[in-house]
Amino acid sequence: MTTTAVAPAPAAAPLPVPGRRAFALVLVAVAAAAFASRLVPVLHGGGLFGLIGYDGGVYYAAGAGLAHGLWPYLDFLLLHPPGIVLALAPFGLLGRVVGHPEAMAAARLAWMLLGTLSALLVAATLRRLGLVAALVGGLVYAVWVPAIFVERTTTLEAVTGVLTLGAVWLVSRAARGDLTTRAAVLAGLLLGASCATKIWGVAPLLAVVAWCALEHGRRRAVALALGGAAATVAICLPFFLRAPRLMWDMVVGAQLGRPQVDVSWYTRAVDTAGLSQVAGGVTPLLVLVTALVLVSVVVALRSAAGRLAVALLVVGLVLLAVSPAWTVDYASLVAAPVALLGGRAAGAVSRAVSQLAPLRVVVVLAVVGALAAYTALSAPRTVFGTPFAGRTMARLVAGTPGCVTSDEPTVLVESGALTRNLERGCPLVVDLGGYSYYLRPGADLQVGRARNEQWQAFALDYLASGGAAVVVRFDTLTGLSPSTRATIERWPALGDAGRYVVRRPSR
Repeated sequence: MTTTAVAPAPAAAPLPVPGRRAFALVLVAVAAAAFASRLVPVLHGGGLFGLIGYDGGVYYAAGAGLAHGLWPYLDFLLLHPPGIVLALAPFGLLGRVVGHPEAMAAARLAWMLLGTLSALLVAATLRRLGLVAALVGGLVYAVWVPAIFVERTTTLEAVTGVLTLGAVWLVSRAARGDLTTRAAVLAGLLLGASCATKIWGVAPLLAVVAWCALEHGRRRAVALALGGAAATVAICLPFFLRAPRLMWDMVVGAQLGRPQVDVSWYTRAVDTAGLSQVAGGVTPLLVLVTALVLVSVVVALRSAAGRLAVALLVVGLVLLAVSPAWTVDYASLVAAPVALLGGRAAGAVSRAVSQLAPLRVVVVLAVVGALAAYTALSAPRTVFGTPFAGRTMARLVAGTPGCVTSDEPTVLVESGALTRNLERGCPLVVDLGGYSYYLRPGADLQVGRARNEQWQAFALDYLASGGAAVVVRFDTLTGLSPSTRATIERWPALGDAGRYVVRRPSR
C-alpha cells in the first residue's frame, strides 16, 4: 500500500514592501501637501506675525516665561501639564536673542513641521501595506481640517499628535510579529510625554496598553505602561514638587470644573468629520464620511495594526462625546486613526484589483481626486488669523512707564512688550481667560465671564496695573461686562495699533 504525501499549504506571501525610491516620492508628496496646507492659510490670514488663535499665544508666552526663570503654576497660571512649556522653552530662549516676535514665528513654522512629521508617520506606519495605503493615509492626514487647525500655530495637540503617532509607528512595526520590550518602552515614553502635555493623552495611552495586552501579552503591556508612567513623572514631577497644590488645582481641578458648552451632537459630528470649513449643506458629506469610516473599520479589524487604529478611534470618539467644552481643535484627536483607517482601506482596495493595473490606477486617481475636491471645498474658509500692527503698538507704548497689559498674549509677544515685561519683573499673565476656570468661588458658579463678577474684577485689576493696556479678545458680550468695558473706554487713548486701541489706564 502506498501513501501519497500531501504537501503543506504554502504560507501566505508577505506583502511586498515598496522600494525606497518609490516610497521617497510618496513621502515628498505627503510632506509638501501637509506643510502647504498649514502654511498657506496662515499667510493668507494673519501671517507668521499675526494673531492666530488665543491658545498658541498662551503657550508661547508660558515657554518664554520659563526661559526667563519663571515657573508655571508657581509664578503664573497654566491649566495644562508642563510638557508644552518645555517644548516651547527653546523658542523662548531664542526670543531672548533675536526677539520674541521672530522666535514665535519660528515656533509656528516648527509646529507646522510637526504636523508634516505626523503625516509622514502615518505614511510610514502604512508602508508595509503598499504605496497606495501610504500615499492615501498620509494625504488624508495632510489635508484633514482638524489636523490643520491644531498644527497652524503653537498648540498642545500638535505635540500630542506627533508623539502618539510616533508610538503607533513603533508598535505597528511589530504588529505582524513580536513586539520587543525596548519598542514597548519607547512607545510608552512617547505616550507618557503626550500625557504630560495634555491630560487627554491618558486615553490613547490606555488604548494602546489594552491593545498591547491583547495582541502581545501582559509583559509587553506592562513595559509600555511603565514607560508611559516614567515619562509622565519625569516631566511633571519637578514642577509638581515646586507647587503641588497649585499645579493640582490648575491642571486637574480647573479642568474638571469647566462648564458644559451647549454644542449640538451634529456640530460635533461635522467638526469631527473634518467638514467644518465646507460651505453649504454638509449632511450628505457627513453621511458619506461616516459610511467610509465604518467600512474602513471593518477592513481594519482583520489585522492587529488595524485593530489598534480602531481602538484609538473609539476612545477618541468617546472622549469627544463626553467633553464639556468644544472647539474644532478637539476633533484632531481622531485625525490620526481616521488617516490610518483610510489608508488601510485604500490599500485593501488596491490589492484587490492588483491584477488589473488600469483599474488600480483608477482607484488611486479617484481617491486622490476626492481628497483634492475636499481640499478645494475647505480651502476658501480655511484662513487663519488676522494681521497685527505690532511695530505700531511698540512705538505707542515705548515711552509709557511700568508694564504693558493685554487680554491677548500674542499682542504682548508681537509688540515686543513681553520682553519688556519680563525684563522689568512684571506679573506674567499668559491666560487671562483661564482665570475664570480657576478663581474660587467665581469658577464654581459656572456662569459666563460677563456675569462672573470675580473674574471681571480680576481682569480689570490686571489690565489697569500697567502703563498701557490693549483689549483684543474679551471685548465682547462673552468676555468683559458692559460696566468693565465702559471703565476701560474711559481710559485715555494713546493711539491705534491697527484695529485695536492702546489706552493708558487711569487708577
